[in-house]
This record gives sequence, C-alpha cells and structure tokens, in this order.
Amino acid sequence: MWFEIPNSCVLRSCVRNLFRFYRDLNFTLPLRNSSHHCHTFQSANNTSERLYFHKLLPNQIVDKIRHLQADIYDFCATSSNKEVNSLLFRTFSTGGKMIRPILVLLMSGLCNALKNQTNSTRANKCLIYFSCITDAQYKIAMIAEMIHTASLVHDDVVDDSDRRRNIPTVNATHGYKTATFFGDIILAKATILLTSINNAEVISIVSKILDDLVKGELIQMESGSDESRLFSEYLAKCYKKTGSLFSNSLKAAAVLANCSELCVKNVYQFGRNFGLMFQLVDDLLDFCSVDSTTLGKPSRVDLQLGIVTAPVLFAAGQKLEIVKMIRRKFSRPTDVSRCMELVLNESDGIFRTRQLIEQFADQAVRCLNDFPNCQLKLALQQLCKDCATRKA
Repeated sequence: MWFEIPNSCVLRSCVRNLFRFYRDLNFTLPLRNSSHHCHTFQSANNTSERLYFHKLLPNQIVDKIRHLQADIYDFCATSSNKEVNSLLFRTFSTGGKMIRPILVLLMSGLCNALKNQTNSTRANKCLIYFSCITDAQYKIAMIAEMIHTASLVHDDVVDDSDRRRNIPTVNATHGYKTATFFGDIILAKATILLTSINNAEVISIVSKILDDLVKGELIQMESGSDESRLFSEYLAKCYKKTGSLFSNSLKAAAVLANCSELCVKNVYQFGRNFGLMFQLVDDLLDFCSVDSTTLGKPSRVDLQLGIVTAPVLFAAGQKLEIVKMIRRKFSRPTDVSRCMELVLNESDGIFRTRQLIEQFADQAVRCLNDFPNCQLKLALQQLCKDCATRKA
C-alpha cells in the first residue's frame, strides 16, 4: 500500500485490489456503482509497451507504474457521481507515456541512494533505495500525473480539441462545461493528496506548478505584441506550461529524500531541461507529423490556432514572409499552408529545432553527473535520449 487509507475505506481497498486483478488480466470489469456500463482497463503489459525505453527500466518501477493509474482512479472516484467515475475511468485507463511519474520514481530512487549510500557502495546497492521509495514520493508521482491529465482536459477546452490519445475528448463528448469541471475535480483531488504529505516546503514547490500553468497559458494568449521577444516568450511559455511540472515535481521528490541543496538544484535543472526538450519535440511532431493516429491527436493544429512554435520562429529569421504572417496571426486562408511549405522546404527551421532539442537533452544528462552510476541513472539517461528522438 503506497499511501495510508482510512479505516472507513477498507471496502474501497478491496474493490481496488479486484480492479487491479481484472485490469492486469485485461478482462472486462464493471465500473463501481454502475450496473449499466462495462469498461476495459488496459493491461499492464500494454502500459510497459508504451514505455519505449522499457528494456532499461527496473522491474520495480514497472510494478509501481502498473498500479499508479488504478491508485489515481481510486483516490479520485466518488460514490455520489457515476458520471464522474465513468470519465475518470476512461481518462486514466487509456493512459499515456506516464513519463512524469516514471521520472519522479526513478529520481526518487536515485536521490534516496545518493543520500543514504557511501561512495564505495552506491553503484551496487542503488536499487535497494529504489525499493524504499517513501509514501510521500509515490504521492508526488501520482500528483504529477494528475496535474498533467487535468491540464490536458483544460487544454482541450481552450483549443476546442475533439481527439486525444486516439479517443474523443471530454470536451467533444460532454461539452466544455463538463470538461472544465472535470479537470477542476482532478486538480482538487491532486491538491488534497498534496496536503496529505504534510510538508510545507513540498506543498509550496508543487503549488508553483499550478501557478506556472496558468501564467504559461496567459503568455500564449498575449504573445506577439513584441516581435523582438517572440522566442524568449516562447521558451518561457514552454517552461511554465510543461517544464515546471517536470522540474518542480522532481525537486519535490529530492527534497523528500533530504538531499543537499546542490543535489536539489541539479534535480531541478534536470527537470527544467528535460521539460523544455519534451515540449520542443511535441511542437516539432505537431508540425511534421502527418499521421494523427501515431501522434494520438490531430496534427498540424498549432498554426491553425495562431500558435507560433520553434520551427516557425527559426524559419522566420530567414523568411520575411513568415514574419508578416505572424503579425497578422495567419488570418489569410492560404497562410497556414504557405507557412508549412516555407518551414519544411525553404528554411532550416526543422534542423535548428532538432539542434535545440539535442542541446536541452544533453544539458539534462549532464545534470546527472554527480549521481551514482547505476540502473536508475542509466534509465534516466536513456529516457532523455529516447524522448529527444520520439515519434509520438
């Protein structure tokens, strides 16, 4: 059991175990409190297949990730609203890459090893301290995935998106009001879980993620008034909307391991660089991908929404025509297709974006230099490389 369950929830615990059992066997399981709907929870094997670096992933983390989504569902589910439960089940059973909780768990184990091991025994016993991940650190992994999921639900409302992870969004099936409240419910539950950690510093660190998410969205809405600051505003938005969740959730895990100030700083910088790299890859894939099924959502939508990303900004330095399009927010009927042509065929926007991705990935790896060489560190290093070259 990864976090304490009150005595009044003993029955819920039993249901959770049954839920996991059927999920791992990929059987059909009736949703709690509902006699009208059956749902299939994707098997743990399918989850691990989505982890494209799973060959280097310790068995301990695979086991924890297998249970994390069920733990989130159980924590968020309510006996008073079947519709909310159904949406929770659909949202967390479809899953994703689970990158954020995986990073938190890997870094927690690495920080625990660094704090508790002597130089002579670190490498050999690193996995021992991975198995000793605390309840609080596991909660941070849950919270990171909950905040991320809630932000996607809200993004789908803002962008009026109809598909994500190859299924219809809550916004598409239930409307923007329900989607907005559903995202709020997940955030509220994440906040409750956060306060149960009972650590003022950690609560402050994780709260910064929510503050940054809102500020990042505001930057995106207001961007473009000062052309000289377009790229700096873009990177600031990337950090606040994506990088902050990586950097601050990892920082919280390091603080819970009682790491030194230098260690906490390195962990934070790892998360920052990883998050910026991750968002740049997302923006590159949105621009270059023609297969929305592989991407899991409609591709090439940023320009249609007037959102300018790295490939366009790099290309704008070479093509004045793109600068003019940015000024008019791609309002002419042919602007989007023409910009695509210029970026892909008449500039080095894609090449320079890939260069920047590699730079952030390399900087993230360097932040791990002071940690013991072990399977956990190797998995983090490989994750950086694989995420930098991912196709979805």
